[in-house]
Amino acid sequence: SFSTALTLAAAMAAPRTVTPSSGPVLVTGASGLVGANVANQLRKEGYSVRAAVRETSAEKNEFLRAMGCELLRVPDLLSDEGWAEAMAGCVGLAHVASPVDIAGNTPEDVMISQAV
Repeated sequence: SFSTALTLAAAMAAPRTVTPSSGPVLVTGASGLVGANVANQLRKEGYSVRAAVRETSAEKNEFLRAMGCELLRVPDLLSDEGWAEAMAGCVGLAHVASPVDIAGNTPEDVMISQAV
């Protein structure tokens, strides 16, 4: 559940040194520009990277697989679905995803509250 993921994230927030041998790092928004660059840099530094994506079979995510990332399905940032599995065993989290409303129908304050 989402609360389990939050508990795991809080436990991971305690100061400690994380190295590539510590375990995987979850990157949200990995299919986007910023997230892909974060995932790529982590891979270059030797980290095992899990990429949280809406759909693991989507062709647009194949570059992440080619990069060596493990893809995990988290279909909606605001839902509990997929978070526990995605976070299981992770020693770090790079949360760079943000909700997107291409049509522009969501009020600005709602978009900001969802992203922060």
